[in-house]
Amino acid sequence: MQVACRVQAEFGFRLACRDSDGSESVLADKGFLRSSPGDPFLTSKAVVWHVADSCAYVMICELDENRLQAESILALLVRLIQVHVVAGEQRTVEILLKGDKVATILHQFLPSGHILFLNSKVVAQYEKQLEKLIAGK
Repeated sequence: MQVACRVQAEFGFRLACRDSDGSESVLADKGFLRSSPGDPFLTSKAVVWHVADSCAYVMICELDENRLQAESILALLVRLIQVHVVAGEQRTVEILLKGDKVATILHQFLPSGHILFLNSKVVAQYEKQLEKLIAGK
């Protein structure tokens, strides 16, 4: 819960720091922070977050994991969840109700919780496999 509060505070701060002319800031919708020990983990963790359609997606990683790769995978997961799961006004409810599709997406692109290095051809191949898996459900 403390991680969620910190992500919400960071997002709120970035929204408040938008340009005075009202232009959208690219930095407001994603970020990275470091959790302190005991917050809720015994050791420090890297927290990567991405906000899309008023829903925050968070990936908690070890400090030695590649943060840029984690951000890339999280952005890919968010895009795929929006394409395959979210289709209405109640986005958060749909994500919770369609947990099997979310689990399939996570298993395909984040197997056993491991961050994979994926080039565009591998991503395209995995997306085709995902289409087949989701069509079968």
